[in-house]
Amino acid sequence: MPIKEELKHKIIDGKIISGLLVERCQLAF
Repeated sequence: MPIKEELKHKIIDGKIISGLLVERCQLAF
């Protein structure tokens, strides 16, 4: 199903973005 594939990509992108935000926060402190 194309919809499930789109959700997978969105979840992966979200994890990458949140991971980058966490790294930035750790560098800030």
